[in-house]
Order: sequence, then structure tokens, then C-alpha cells
Amino acid sequence: TIENDVAKDERNIFLTVIFNKNGAKIIEFIFSDGESLSFSQASDVRKGKTHNGVTYQIIDVVDLKFGSKAAIQLFDDDKTIRLHYSKGNYTEFYEK
Repeated sequence: TIENDVAKDERNIFLTVIFNKNGAKIIEFIFSDGESLSFSQASDVRKGKTHNGVTYQIIDVVDLKFGSKAAIQLFDDDKTIRLHYSKGNYTEFYEK
């Protein structure tokens, strides 16, 4: 669906996220269908807080397949992670 010019698509998926894969600064998203995304860490971890006071950590990354830049934001509740990509767009994954 589209709300305020933003695509909204909520669906149930199973996702495993591996940080520092094999001791390297690699982050891998593995989906239940076998697809995966791999990123190389391109910045130090930065801490922040949303306007609602929710704390998080964020890093800049580079997609290892396409070379595109992105950011991975992990909220301190350890239940929500966002993959930020071009022009302020992001995909959010969270535990229900």
C-alpha cells in the first residue's frame, strides 16, 4: 500500500543477522528463503537517539554484491533493525 507517498508492505519473514562474520567486519542478513545480503562495515559505530528517545547504534556499510552504500541501524532493544539506503528510504525488520 502507499501512504503519504511511502510504500508500506508488512509481511512475516524469518531473518538471521550475523555481525562480524568470521571475525571480519562483515554483516550478513540471511532470509528464510535462502537469499542473503552481505555488507562490509565502512565506519565506526555511532550511537544516537530518536526524537522519541529510543537509543540505537548505526554504522555505514557497503553492499558486497553491488558496491552501493547503505547504513545499518540497530535499536538497543535488540528487536528492531533498519537497513537505510538511498534518499532516506529504509527497510525495517522487527520481532513481533
